[in-house]
Amino acid sequence: MKGVAVDPTGRYLLHTPSGTVGPAPLTLRDLETGTDETVTDRPTTAGIDTVSAGGRHVVFQSAAEDLVPGDTNGKADIFLRTLR
Repeated sequence: MKGVAVDPTGRYLLHTPSGTVGPAPLTLRDLETGTDETVTDRPTTAGIDTVSAGGRHVVFQSAAEDLVPGDTNGKADIFLRTLR
């Protein structure tokens, strides 16, 4: 696992699979319970301040064309995923 971001409380860790370089799927781990929730299984990128306090919201960027129906412009888009 490769950490990408931690929420301001330090409880939730946004991570990608070990050994990935560049865009990768994202998973949010609750460090208190040890449970994981998939944010997206498509190639994405995220910055260090992309998880809200409490881990409810995650912002990420992706150029995957199948995240939004009809997305054919070939450009990366910004997404907000609400969890739980």
